[in-house]
Amino acid sequence: MTLAVNVHLDSARLGLNDPRRAYLIQEVAGLRTEIVGHQTARYQNDRTGLVAMMAIYAWLLTSGEDLGLLLALGWWLPVLVAGVVYLRQETIAAAVGRAASYISCAERLQGIHAWENRPQATKRPITELSKRVWGALTALSFIVAFIFTAVLRNDLRTAVLCACTEQPT
Repeated sequence: MTLAVNVHLDSARLGLNDPRRAYLIQEVAGLRTEIVGHQTARYQNDRTGLVAMMAIYAWLLTSGEDLGLLLALGWWLPVLVAGVVYLRQETIAAAVGRAASYISCAERLQGIHAWENRPQATKRPITELSKRVWGALTALSFIVAFIFTAVLRNDLRTAVLCACTEQPT
């Protein structure tokens, strides 16, 4: 609401005609709605990714050793989930950045010093934090998958060697 008032006052000072001012107001309002939608998608993406990873880990930790190869491959599923969520976060951040850049241009055109014209460091710490968290979760799940796959591979190798060396009675 204040944006519309500020645009009205500044456009009169800058000599912008009514259709152009109305177009900018509608465009900025639509882009702000789009940014809110992207933020909602990011939160849903975070929740879905975390729930999926925890469900996979719970299944892996409670499943028996009789799954063999499926269990060994299952440890790599969280890596895949975390990687996909990370890439999705990057895509959402890029879309928000494009919309924010357009809004910033519209604000500068109107002579408004609003949110999108603030320094970058004060605006999007959550975006950077989210990307770092998912990057770290991807790396951590890779390490866990590598360790557990190595342990399972060693257990399977030991079981095969024991079965081969047993003498029939």
